Amino acid sequence: MDKVIGIDLGGTNIKAALVNKKGELVSDRIEIKSGGTCGVDTVIDNIVGVINQILGNNKSDINIGLAIPGHVDSNHGIVKWSPNLGSYKGSEFTCWKNVPVVSYLKKKVNNKIYIGNDANLAALSEYTFGIGRNTAECLVMITLGTGVGSGVVMDSKCISGNSRGPLLLLGGNHAGLELGHLCIKPDGLSSRAGLYGTVESYCGKQAIIDRAIHKLRYPCKSILREMVDNQLQNITPKILFLAAEQNDEIAIETWNETGRYLGILLGNCINIFSPDMISIGGKIAKAWKYMEKNAISEAKKCTTPNHFQGTIIQAASHLDSAGILGAAALAMQS
Repeated sequence: MDKVIGIDLGGTNIKAALVNKKGELVSDRIEIKSGGTCGVDTVIDNIVGVINQILGNNKSDINIGLAIPGHVDSNHGIVKWSPNLGSYKGSEFTCWKNVPVVSYLKKKVNNKIYIGNDANLAALSEYTFGIGRNTAECLVMITLGTGVGSGVVMDSKCISGNSRGPLLLLGGNHAGLELGHLCIKPDGLSSRAGLYGTVESYCGKQAIIDRAIHKLRYPCKSILREMVDNQLQNITPKILFLAAEQNDEIAIETWNETGRYLGILLGNCINIFSPDMISIGGKIAKAWKYMEKNAISEAKKCTTPNHFQGTIIQAASHLDSAGILGAAALAMQS
């Protein structure tokens, strides 16, 4: 197909555009509230509204790809579980479980629809349209955000047996790959997923913020207090990045530490997958330059030289459109 629709569904927003084979957005990029906590019907109606807005009067048979957070069963078009989508009854939040998203959408649109986990599709985006450029033999993608997501794409050359690529690794129950849940510090801090000592426990959004706030509780020089008017709970990764850009020592130290923890994961990824490329994505990856040195140094300590030397590690090419492009890549591949 020359063009497809790529849709990135999140708990807060829906982002979408028409995408061509080069990975270029050839329509206006649409961004609306998803209604992710208002129930399934609201989300489905909002997705349909976005599709109709992009198609306009052109009702041609354009494939649609949809990136969704959580455990996604691509083969059956079902979201098995998504912690970011659901509904409230009083103060109690019930997340999506076993929601047949494709079936619901097919009642309202005639296009072919393909769904996948957002982090896996971010990896497919980077493989197809980013640093992989459809030539990487094995690309590992790590996404840094509220949590730590991941995806792995391999060319068929990396597989022994009959296969044709690119191959997006999903695991036996399609819940993979959750490299952010790898344990790097047994009995360490807890994560949002309820696990202890994982990469996400140290490199997720809240972990980074908490580390900075802890440092600011002691006497030190930092512009961070001024940037949030002494309301430390208002610190965000974006504020930490802006402070680092102004050479704030606390912000830079926080990013350096995050890089060291991230490097342990990168070393494990090299040992497991022997990738020729590792891409660091997600909005927090905008601070990659402050994490890079420690991340690469730590990764080297965790791997043998012959494994490490064949791996390129760098920030992703598409930090803001990875979900849209990954969904589009899935629709094209399908």
